[in-house]
Amino acid sequence: MEPATQTKLGRREALARLGLTVAVAYSAPTVLHLDRTANAAVQPSCKGKSKGKGNPWCDTKGKGKNDRSNDRAARERERERERRERERERERERRERERERAERQRERERERRDRARSRDRDRG
Repeated sequence: MEPATQTKLGRREALARLGLTVAVAYSAPTVLHLDRTANAAVQPSCKGKSKGKGNPWCDTKGKGKNDRSNDRAARERERERERRERERERERERRERERERAERQRERERERRDRARSRDRDRG
């Protein structure tokens, strides 16, 4: 520890300390990996009852804060999941119809070839 006596800092020492302080302050967020997720989204206050149609950000129709936003997000995720599932099912059905169409086409070609062979045999 330094003695309790005050020593006058010279210009160079003061600038050196200031430089070190600035360097530490500048690099602290990078070195410490501060968690700023709470600052990422600014959320409105939904406390209390509001006049009129309610706070449009809270979607509570003037009833105060509740869990509707979480329910709404869950419903949206469920709707999106169901939409993707419907799209996958439509794609599967489309592929199946395409396979069936191709199979019918191949069957018709086989029948034509067989008829042509039987005609050639009957003629020859």
